[in-house]
Amino acid sequence: MAPKMPKEYSDLRRSQILTATWELFAEKGYHETTMRDVAKKMGVSTGVIYKYFKGKEEITEGIAEMSNQSQAQLFAQIAQRDTARESMLDFIDAIFDCCTFAELRKSSIANINVWAEARDKPGFRTIVMQQFRKTHHNLAELIGSGVRRGELRDDLDPEALANFYITLIVGLQVQSALNDNIEFEPFYNGIKGILMKDIWRYE
Repeated sequence: MAPKMPKEYSDLRRSQILTATWELFAEKGYHETTMRDVAKKMGVSTGVIYKYFKGKEEITEGIAEMSNQSQAQLFAQIAQRDTARESMLDFIDAIFDCCTFAELRKSSIANINVWAEARDKPGFRTIVMQQFRKTHHNLAELIGSGVRRGELRDDLDPEALANFYITLIVGLQVQSALNDNIEFEPFYNGIKGILMKDIWRYE
């Protein structure tokens, strides 16, 4: 009987597989990425990959789960801020100021490739929509708390504003993935300024 691997090692290996696959989705697209590609990128045999995941769709589910965990940690962290303004700034920075533009662009391309697959794969569509719903719920809760505390204008609809933010984020990801001429810093700062304008009850 083979010795059982420590959980820490198993979790690390799973994380490495998820990260390598996500990078390949950005480089090659979901459809063109194979389990053999993942193994080659990691410098291991395909048997190592299959030890942790049955196939590419299961890896994608793992990527979504990892993303959901990161999002839950983010919202738990920013919820501790003293004001809704600080929390919302933290959220925006976490999305667009978390890494280099090259890394953000790569992640955006991977997202677009997965979304394209979701159009024709009901299982994928469920995964993607679950992520959108979680983001929407967390944002609406954050905005709603700001309205209840009197920080945000009381005529704001938290559900609608959360939808607006998600739609804008998706659009920004598409632009960052497809537009080779973006000067990211002024582009990002301009959008950030608009997002934070005219929603506060008192300036």
